[in-house]
Amino acid sequence: MSEYSEGQSAFRIGQMLSREAALDKSLSAERRNQKTNSALEFFDQAIEKGYDEAQVFASRASILSDLNYNIDALNYYNVAIAKNPEKASYFYDRALTKQSIFDYEGSLADFEEAIRLSKLDNEDTRYWNEYAKQTGFKSATQGYELDMQFLLQESEGLGKRIEILHEEKLKTIKRRK
Repeated sequence: MSEYSEGQSAFRIGQMLSREAALDKSLSAERRNQKTNSALEFFDQAIEKGYDEAQVFASRASILSDLNYNIDALNYYNVAIAKNPEKASYFYDRALTKQSIFDYEGSLADFEEAIRLSKLDNEDTRYWNEYAKQTGFKSATQGYELDMQFLLQESEGLGKRIEILHEEKLKTIKRRK
């Protein structure tokens, strides 16, 4: 088996573990954390073996964001977007991560790009539009627009406190070693 194939297999195992951690409500917090960290290790293995598809970087970023390693997550979202700049969901996920560290301008730009890309007719858009319908939205675009409105309200509501909160938040941001 080639290294690339081994990496692809590691990615698939990481995806499975990540889904189980996210969806299996019967898991204890400790078991969920174990599966999440195992998924992260499998994504690392995939990258080390040369499986460098955008999806592995986005999946790794998603887990890092869930674990509140938002700076690290941003770095991996950047790689995913560089490898596949036509995927609206990558911009959307990066927008949410930027919002969590009070990068409102960056978040707004990513929301706008996600909205623009979500209007294109491609496989990714069709998938997310179908998912959006299952979760009560007319389309992925509608969901992105709603979240962008929340961002705008949040940033307006904070006004001058943004800078103070930003400094406080920066002190709490975790980084993986």
